[in-house]
Amino acid sequence: MTVAELPRGTVTFLFTDIEGSTRLLNQLGDGYSDVLDVHRRILREAVEARDGREVDTQGDSFFFAFARANAALAAAVVAQRELAAHEWPGAAVVRVRMGLHTAEPEVGPDRYVGLGVHRAARIGAAAHGGQVLLSSATRALVDERVGDVSVRAVGTYRLKDFDRPEPLYQLDIGGLQSKFPPPRAQAAGSRRKRLLLAAAGVLLAAIAAVAVFAFTGSDAKGVEVSPTSLAVIDPKSNKVEDAIDLGFRSNLIAAGEGYVWVLDPGGSTVWRVDPQSREAKVIGVPAGVGVKPYGIAAGYGAVWVAVLRGSQEQVLELGPQDGELRRTIPYGDHDPSPLLFYLQPLALGTGAVWAIDPAGNAVWRIQPRSGQARKLAGGLNPRSLAAGDGTVWVADPFGVTKLDAATGIKLGSGSVASQTYGESASLALDREALWYATSSRSALARVDMQSIAPTDTFPVGRGPTGIAVGEGAVWVANSRDGTVSRIDPRGRVRTIEVGPAPGGVVAAFGAVWASPGEHRG
Repeated sequence: MTVAELPRGTVTFLFTDIEGSTRLLNQLGDGYSDVLDVHRRILREAVEARDGREVDTQGDSFFFAFARANAALAAAVVAQRELAAHEWPGAAVVRVRMGLHTAEPEVGPDRYVGLGVHRAARIGAAAHGGQVLLSSATRALVDERVGDVSVRAVGTYRLKDFDRPEPLYQLDIGGLQSKFPPPRAQAAGSRRKRLLLAAAGVLLAAIAAVAVFAFTGSDAKGVEVSPTSLAVIDPKSNKVEDAIDLGFRSNLIAAGEGYVWVLDPGGSTVWRVDPQSREAKVIGVPAGVGVKPYGIAAGYGAVWVAVLRGSQEQVLELGPQDGELRRTIPYGDHDPSPLLFYLQPLALGTGAVWAIDPAGNAVWRIQPRSGQARKLAGGLNPRSLAAGDGTVWVADPFGVTKLDAATGIKLGSGSVASQTYGESASLALDREALWYATSSRSALARVDMQSIAPTDTFPVGRGPTGIAVGEGAVWVANSRDGTVSRIDPRGRVRTIEVGPAPGGVVAAFGAVWASPGEHRG
């Protein structure tokens, strides 16, 4: 399509993106390519039949333009119905988020330019899989109800990089899902208030600054953790004291720069949680359409996010206050990998950011000041990393490898487990020992840093997927039985019920934070 074919004047933009595409890739393997082709055909046919124009596509994301708002809305309705009705292979569920916005953009030499494009992209990113969100400008141009399709308000939200709050509307399509978590954006004009009624055991929550939910329950604190909630554990009482609903599941959690960070692997947002107020702010990952985030770390004055842009692995350096993009740092061997779902790919320590390149079975070193990236060592089959005291530790499903942080020379390796190739492996480092677990084994190993051999093994829950050291103990998130295990300095193990499937865990700021993840093992 040439620039001359783009609609001019008042234009309605439609942005689409598959939710959880990395999980689908891991579930379907080579079959994911066929799913992607069918998804593309359904969208293109729905758009072309209503005189829409395809502006751009990257991976599983699309950018369309329409001369009429009702035509854009009709295309979204038809596409969602076709996607929901299609019988996908392997019992897969393909859910596409969609966002509509109407503006009067300029047409540059090869594309649309103007804030309208960015606003439309932000609205698309705020939606959940299967959901269609509309801006107030689009809402004003479409009918309130046509047959079994209607439009309703879902609240006013602050979109990344826009000062003026945006009222958002949802398209309710007869026969399809209409109940979704709050949009992935910061709710405008409200503050989180909580009131604990001890006599009734009921926890009431107002909508937070970013649409945070609290849930009622039956434990001593009256807190129940939903399948998409960040659980907050009091390390003194070993009880869940708070639950912050994110609206998504993620094993990717970090603590640093004064906040707790949770990365949405199916979208383009990072949730920044204030550990004192427990209020959260949604920060957009400024990486563009079709980019897949898969790792996060915080420290050295920044937040570091690993993303896959097409076939290029990159680390984004973001400012911790506003999420501004400071640098884009390419690394790796330029080949996507189905193992992304199993990685904890970033670590900080020994003065550097360390990143896993799954395609090259390698570890890379990134200098925080210069942004220079270089390959440290290869041939490792890495799943997670830890760094300290001039060494880098690499976990794979079978054991750990110790590397010199300056030269990449292998200083030793040890077999800790003998498990399956595709599972995840987790690491954490303290001053005296290395802690290691694999997701198929209900055990935590304490590894001697000199001999690289396990000295103790502790029973934990099923499907361990994350380890944290801090707040007076070692903590393990157990994805398959909804618990977090606490191992105190004397080796005593306690089990804390937290809900459906904790994925990642950090211990910082006087609490333990367990993100809502996926079952592993």
